[in-house]
Amino acid sequence: MLTEFHGWLRAEALEAGGIGPDEGERLWRRHIADSLTFLAGLDGVSSIVDVGSGVGLPGIPLAISLPDTQVTLLDRSERRCWLARRASRVLGLANVEVLQGEARQLRLGHAAAVSRATLPPQAFFDTARVLLPEGEVALTAVSHGATEPATGPWEIIRIPAAVLGGVTWLAKVPLSSAEPG
Repeated sequence: MLTEFHGWLRAEALEAGGIGPDEGERLWRRHIADSLTFLAGLDGVSSIVDVGSGVGLPGIPLAISLPDTQVTLLDRSERRCWLARRASRVLGLANVEVLQGEARQLRLGHAAAVSRATLPPQAFFDTARVLLPEGEVALTAVSHGATEPATGPWEIIRIPAAVLGGVTWLAKVPLSSAEPG
């Protein structure tokens, strides 16, 4: 089904401006494979909210890979939400819901929040603390490259160069009221 999503990204998302015009040749590595790196920090979660999902990245590849996990794609743009709904329908993904709105104005009962670097790590984690119940987990992409990113109140997960052709770093934090926010 990842192949079908790749085809949809190429045929519809690029055409509609949901992905940059120069991204066509990089869809597999930069968008789909990059989205799948989040699996490294999502052990056994029952539900995920993808904050700033756009056309469904990383949420749709995660929903395809985790068919028993409920995935909510959250974006503030009506156009991007329309495209994400379209992709979900075309792919027949029963485990995907699309919500339009501002993350900080919502309270969701998901087990995890993910983001492909739509916000700096601390800002994303602060948003996730508002969005999710205490005790859940948030995971964001923080950088690509050999240099380990700055430390913070999060665990750094290193995705080896063999996976995407270069080292990728994710930051993961359990959400609790004891952490700054």
